[in-house]
Amino acid sequence: MKRIFSLLLTVVLLMSVAPAALASADIAEGKQIAAKLVASEDAISLWNGLSKEEKEAARDFAQSGASEVEKLTQARVSDSTLKQNIAQLPEDQALAVLVNLIQVGYNVTTDSPITVNAVNTYSPSQTYEATNLFGGTLYTFTHKITFRSDGSWIVSPAPSRTVTPSVKTIGWSYEGATTDEQRGGVNFNFYESNVVGYFKLNVVYDVQHNYPRIFLKGWANGTYDYSVGL
Repeated sequence: MKRIFSLLLTVVLLMSVAPAALASADIAEGKQIAAKLVASEDAISLWNGLSKEEKEAARDFAQSGASEVEKLTQARVSDSTLKQNIAQLPEDQALAVLVNLIQVGYNVTTDSPITVNAVNTYSPSQTYEATNLFGGTLYTFTHKITFRSDGSWIVSPAPSRTVTPSVKTIGWSYEGATTDEQRGGVNFNFYESNVVGYFKLNVVYDVQHNYPRIFLKGWANGTYDYSVGL
C-alpha cells in the first residue's frame, strides 16, 4: 500500500511539473525566434519559413510587449522618449517590445473607381499594408493614378499620381521615395507610374529598412495592371 501511494505521489508531482517545464521551453523558444527576427535582414522570409508552432511560440513571447507598444503609440511619444523607454526595460521585455515592431508580412488592397462621362476618368490605387506578427498595422503606403480617356487615347488634362505614406506604429518613419518614374500620358494609350518608398524602423538603433514598391499602369480602354511587393 505504501509503495502504491508513493507511485501515485510521483505521478502527481510529474503532472504538476510538466506543464511548467513545457511553458518554460515554449518561452525560451519564443525568445530565441524573436531575437532572430529582430536581427534578421529579411524578417519576412524568416517568418514565412517558420512552422505554425514556432510562430505561436514567438507570439506568446511577444504578447508581454504588445501592451507597451500600444500604450506608447497612443501617447505619440517622441523618438527620443521611445529610445529612453526601451533602453530602460529589462532585456526580455525590451525584446518583446521590439519584435512587436518588426514587419513580417503585408496585405494589399485594391480600389479602382471610375467616373463615367463622354470622357471617363479612372483612378485606380493600391495600398500596401505592413503587418507585424499579430497582423497589426505598422504602416501603409498608397499609390494612386488618375487619368482621363476617350476609350482609345489618354486625353488632357495630363494624368497625375499621388503617393500617401502613413505610419501607424511608434518607431517607424517614412524617409521618402527611392524611385519615382512615370511614362505615357496624353496622346498615348497608357499611363504608368512606378514608385518605391522607404520606411525605416529605428528603436535605439536602425532595426529594419523596407522598400515597398507599387507599380500602376492604366490603359485607355479602362483596364489597368499593377504590381505590389518589397
